[in-house]
Amino acid sequence: MSWKKNIFSYILWGIYLCAAGYSFWAYGCFFLEKMGIKGAKVPVGWGIFCAAAAGLLFAGLYVFSGWIRSKAAFLSEKKSRDGVSGAKKKENFRQAAEGILVVLFLALGLLLRISRLQSSEGVSAYYEMAKVGAGQIPSQVSGTVYLYLQLLRGTFMVFGNKWAAGVWLQVLFQLLGCLFLYFALRKIGGIFPAVLSMAYLMLVPYNVGKSLDYSPDVLFLCIYAVGILAVGGYLKKQLEGAEKVLREFPLLICMGIVLGGILYLDIRGISLFVLLLSVCTLRHEPGERFWKSQAVKIPGIFLLSGMFFIGCLLWNAHIRGGSFTEAWNIWFSFLQGKAFCFDFWYMKGNEAAMFAITGSMVLGALGYWRFREAERMTPWFLLLFSCCILEFFQLPGEGLDGSLILPCLCIASCGVGLQACVGVGVGAEEKISEAGEEPEAGKGPETGKDPETGIKPKIGEKLDFIENPLPLPKKKVRKNMDYAFIPDETQMKYDIEVDDQDDFDI
Repeated sequence: MSWKKNIFSYILWGIYLCAAGYSFWAYGCFFLEKMGIKGAKVPVGWGIFCAAAAGLLFAGLYVFSGWIRSKAAFLSEKKSRDGVSGAKKKENFRQAAEGILVVLFLALGLLLRISRLQSSEGVSAYYEMAKVGAGQIPSQVSGTVYLYLQLLRGTFMVFGNKWAAGVWLQVLFQLLGCLFLYFALRKIGGIFPAVLSMAYLMLVPYNVGKSLDYSPDVLFLCIYAVGILAVGGYLKKQLEGAEKVLREFPLLICMGIVLGGILYLDIRGISLFVLLLSVCTLRHEPGERFWKSQAVKIPGIFLLSGMFFIGCLLWNAHIRGGSFTEAWNIWFSFLQGKAFCFDFWYMKGNEAAMFAITGSMVLGALGYWRFREAERMTPWFLLLFSCCILEFFQLPGEGLDGSLILPCLCIASCGVGLQACVGVGVGAEEKISEAGEEPEAGKGPETGKDPETGIKPKIGEKLDFIENPLPLPKKKVRKNMDYAFIPDETQMKYDIEVDDQDDFDI
């Protein structure tokens, strides 16, 4: 999916590139200090290291991009020769390769967690509060922590107060979150960010250790991924064909429940509203009908989300035996009295992975210039920046940090950029923008879509085409070629008679 470039998106791209470059520099300094290069030698050593690393990465990306393009040209030529069967084989091969990678990452991630399960036992305040017989679970905690403790308590009631039971619940949360995030990024971003996020969550040692420690972060990652998946599903549904508001009212209710519930669990749910607003309003020429429908539906989703959020506060007041005002004050208290956090982006213990991610973000920023008028990165910029602002003011609930969500959003943004750099998943709309050509008259960017709105009509729905304003060509009248003057037979003499006695030619 692509979005339209404008002044706002150019500014976001500049901020994104500066932030990614500074983070890449900071993580690079960490590795230089580990290698013994400290003090005044750091700028010189880091400059040499940066130049070498950037050159190698750019050369590798350039070679890989050339290979992808040549392969795409070969497959395109083969597709024209083989017809529909060749294209179908190519699509089946791509889906099979993607499926094998996903299953392989899941299997390896599960094996890594099982291998470290025996050494994971320790001390945790969450374990002590959730044990059966430990008393009532405190209600004056954030929504995510309360839900997490309730799920732990339910698990201990079934399997007993065993440390391993809670760890397996953690592993289950992370596996589900990884799958939800994969499908969510696959819908909105594409193949690259989806597969890269799964590889990061399943194989990086920091995440393996995170899943074996009692923490509500893993649960919130799962819930947050469900929210991104809901936004992606809503966008896909709207692009297939926008219905009237009354017909899609159940869909709007579901979106309100999901987004309002996540907002109640943690303030970071507000970033999902930013994502929904950006993917639906910054769409690259979606059509007038699309704009009109979203102008009603998006405010409706916001209203329904607010209503469900208030309902959650009323439910909290009911189980506590207090008033709505007390429940609101408890929820709002997690947003007050916190100092600024300037190093929220530094993931201690995960420097190696973040060094690779930030370096890929710098290279992926080049993908913004892949197309003339369209780009694919602005919604991810806004989602990442909104989460960074919340982390800077330390607004997330107690016991929650951005050590899982922020790297995944960084991978989403850099994956989309790298995908655009190598030209994978380029649709007809982007090809038109890149070549600077217009589609043929009467044809939209994709087969079967309305050329004005870009929305595919439903079965049985007739498109209303406008009358051709240009003059039609005149009908050709055949002409019979003939002479203007026809002589008589007496005049049809072309030989000159000469007397036999005339010897002029001798």
